[in-house]
Amino acid sequence: MKTTLNSIDSNPIVSKTATPLWLLTGFWASIAISVAVVVRRLVAIVHPSQSAPPQMAGLDAAFASHALLTVAHIVPAMAFVLLTPFVFLRRTAAAWAERLLFPLGAVVGVTAYAMSTYSIGG
Repeated sequence: MKTTLNSIDSNPIVSKTATPLWLLTGFWASIAISVAVVVRRLVAIVHPSQSAPPQMAGLDAAFASHALLTVAHIVPAMAFVLLTPFVFLRRTAAAWAERLLFPLGAVVGVTAYAMSTYSIGG
């Protein structure tokens, strides 16, 4: 059987389908929220707020008391989140990004396990 470009493009398994707009919007919104949370936590560790509400100040103090572990968890997590568009959207060949996801995921998982010894909020 001779394979032509047209027969490959017509194969539903090989051809790409368009991603729904609502899914892309949610994907990018989740990435933006994740990055904003990490940046906010890093700022709170470096410059604790003196005028924060008591509940927020308590949360900030809990994370600041384990600052090194918190930073070791959230910085790789942010890198993981920022690499996911390269892997999941696959507009270009991004094998390098896929190879980085696994070690970053391992670091995030190990630090999350370490952080579970002083879990905050349950």
